[in-house]
Parts: sequence; structure tokens; C-alpha cells
Amino acid sequence: MTGLLNRHGLEQAVKDLLTREDPHYVVFVQLDIDDFKYINDLFSHRIGDEALRHLSTIMCVFFPHTAILGRSGGDEFIIVLHGDELSRLERMVKDFSSLRKEFYYGQQVYHYTISMGYAAMMPGMPGMLKASDGKDIPSVLHAADVALYNVKLLGKNGCCRYEKGMAEMKKVQLGFSLCDVAIHLPAAILIYEAESEKILFANSELISMFGCEDLEDFLRYTNQNFRGVVHPDDYEKAEESIWRQIFMNRLKGCADDAVNYLIITKQGKIVWVIDRGRLVNSAYYGKIFYVVLITDDEMNEEK
Repeated sequence: MTGLLNRHGLEQAVKDLLTREDPHYVVFVQLDIDDFKYINDLFSHRIGDEALRHLSTIMCVFFPHTAILGRSGGDEFIIVLHGDELSRLERMVKDFSSLRKEFYYGQQVYHYTISMGYAAMMPGMPGMLKASDGKDIPSVLHAADVALYNVKLLGKNGCCRYEKGMAEMKKVQLGFSLCDVAIHLPAAILIYEAESEKILFANSELISMFGCEDLEDFLRYTNQNFRGVVHPDDYEKAEESIWRQIFMNRLKGCADDAVNYLIITKQGKIVWVIDRGRLVNSAYYGKIFYVVLITDDEMNEEK
């Protein structure tokens, strides 16, 4: 589908490269498309396939003809670069990472991002390695894979070279999925679309704050909309305050805002909360708010 080498072709091409007398520095890059499953789920597998083809095309255009380009499976790719200046090869990887990835399909533009991890080696005599991020080709590829996961853990959409210690960090942090953290974090978390105010995510702490039984109960109670989160008497004031703070923070170079407003639980209890939010531009949902709600104990005591 992509026109790139498959895993078998990659192995043979790398083997051929390393049997040469003087291949200089070799950089192995592991990369994949961020949140590829969501692209398929949100936009269809046809769009997912188009993203794979687009990425393959820009790889072929961007990298020199001497580069080895392959698809190792799914949305995972491998790039092998070689040359006599390691710094030039690394710059090439970083420049490709920073390229904006977008394509048109059916008169609509789609954006995606990629994460890249890489490791380097300098072959000596045929079959010998020195100045490498691994003792052999499989270990160098593994090092690049560890670097890739390090990028994922740091927020995706970037690239980095393997460093010692990354493997241990990967093992520890991958034990906690972002979903698990968001659900079990002792803070009420809300995510909603900025324009439609449709609720996209609510964790168990927020559901409990509103006295609801589960997510479905919470979405029914709020009509799956931010308007349903705020007490009706406070909604207009809260909205005005949120957008005013966003405007002022942009002038100051800040990202967060904090406002106070009332909520009313399913049981009819009226509670003051502090809304600490951030407006973010998502590649998949457009402008969305990430919000943490905290009960305002001082205001509630005064009430």
C-alpha cells in the first residue's frame, strides 16, 4: 500500500549496507503516527490508510535516495540513514519531525503528528561496531524503539535520541496509562469542546462531585454539555469570566485561567467550585477545554 520496503526487505537492505567497506555513521529511526487508532475510529480506516500513504510519500520526498525506508507493520516505520557526519543525519531526523503533516481527502484537510526515536552506530570492520547505542543491530533498533516510547511519554509529536536510563523510565511509566491516571487522579477532570461545549470526558472524581452514579448518569444529568455543569444562575457570568481571562492571559503570555462559579448536584446541593482550565487546539476535536474543578471551601463556608 505504501510502496516502501516490508520487514524482510528492510533486513536485507540493512545487511547489504553494513557489508560495505565504509558505511560511516548509521542512524536507525523508529517512528509511528500518534493516536493512529483514533484516526481510524474518528474518521474511518480509509482516512487512516490515506495518512499512511501520505507519510510514506513525504518520507520518500524528504530523505535522500540513499536512505532505507520501510514499513515494519501497522502505522510503524523504520528509516535508516548513513553518512560521514552524524550531526547532519540527526538534523535531518529533527527537521522531518518538525514538518507539518497534513493531507486533503474529499475536499477536507486532515492533520496528524508522528513520534520518532533514533539510535546511532558507527561500524568498524565488517561485522564490528563502535561508538554505538547498542552492541549489535537488534540492540540498536531496540534502543531507537525505547527512544520512541520516551517521546510518547513526554507528550508525543517529537523526536529524541536514545540515552542510557530511558529503558528503566519506560518500564516504570508505561505501567500507568494516561487513561488510568486521568480516571483515578484525586481531582475532578472535565474536557469539553470550546464552541459546542459538548462534554468529551469526565473522570470518576467529577462524576462523584455531582452525585451521579456513573458516566452515563452524569451525561444525562448535564445533557452532555458544559452549560449543564454550571448552576443556571451562574452560567452567563461564568462564560463571560472564562473568555475574558483567556483574552487577558493571551496578552500576558499565560495559558491557564481560573474562575469561580456555582454547581448544583443531582441531589440539589449547591456548591462553589474553582474552575482551572486551559484552552487547547486539538488536531482531532478543534479547540477544547481541559478543566480541573476544585470545591472552594472558603466560599462554601461563607455560604
